[in-house]
Amino acid sequence: MKQLPVIVGLIALFSLAALPMSAQEGEMDMTHYIECESTLVMIQAITQEAMAEATPEATPEMTETPLRFVEITRPFDGMGTHTQMLLVEGMAGGAFENNIVVQVMDSEGTVLAEAPATVDTPEVGGSGPFSVEMALDAEPGTTLTITAFQPAVADGEQVTISDTVNMVVSPTARPLSSLLIVQPDDPMLAEADVCAAAEAAMTSTTTLPIVINNVMAIQTMSLPPFVNVNIQAAKPSVCPLPLRARMTASEAVYTIELYFEDTGPVPCTRDLRPFGLIVPLGMVEASPFTIIVNGQTVQ
Repeated sequence: MKQLPVIVGLIALFSLAALPMSAQEGEMDMTHYIECESTLVMIQAITQEAMAEATPEATPEMTETPLRFVEITRPFDGMGTHTQMLLVEGMAGGAFENNIVVQVMDSEGTVLAEAPATVDTPEVGGSGPFSVEMALDAEPGTTLTITAFQPAVADGEQVTISDTVNMVVSPTARPLSSLLIVQPDDPMLAEADVCAAAEAAMTSTTTLPIVINNVMAIQTMSLPPFVNVNIQAAKPSVCPLPLRARMTASEAVYTIELYFEDTGPVPCTRDLRPFGLIVPLGMVEASPFTIIVNGQTVQ
């Protein structure tokens, strides 16, 4: 690949953090995938928000309503998830002895995981939050139905107090060796053979690197961990060149390039506006491992 000019201020900050599985979740149904022979193509729009410092989540307010209810607050309906440990949180009230049950099923109705949870309230039958982590083993692409319910107390009683969300096991919930991220309007997606275009993009040398301001690698506490790389960068507010990111893994080294594909002379504005992009590394089996973003090593 030809050498490109080094952009001043490529990397301003690097950090590694170990967060619960919930920090890795959040791939909503706006992210789509195309499975090619050797490369996973991820269609993900960039965000215009700058990276915010982590802040504690607000504790759900207690409610004094005597009504029996169950509500799942995490995960969200349509969210993508990884495997191994699944965190389910919510609110419930009026449960017998403050107990509820959380169950995970696949699209065929097979129960993949089930666990009890206790409503955090000082009153018997009171209202409050609940939380439970469950071991989960499912293939990428599996559709999951998560149900939290108040179990039957008497024989023959039907379960009527429940809440359900649907989600899917992310295609990135596995070791990844080759990943290409494109924007929803990328002309590559209009090609007759998208996979052939993607394979060509993985080895393209007509690339223009993008200014990187901040990089944070976030890994789950599971073993082996899943790792996401949160990149904050800057680009012209108007530029018709395709914006892409590609990741390749070789042994314990993960190399990420965030760039414009140089398709020829086009007018781009001279201003730089911040944006964010999350690049999943998938399941990282090597330890230790190295992450390189636009030629700079994440420490």
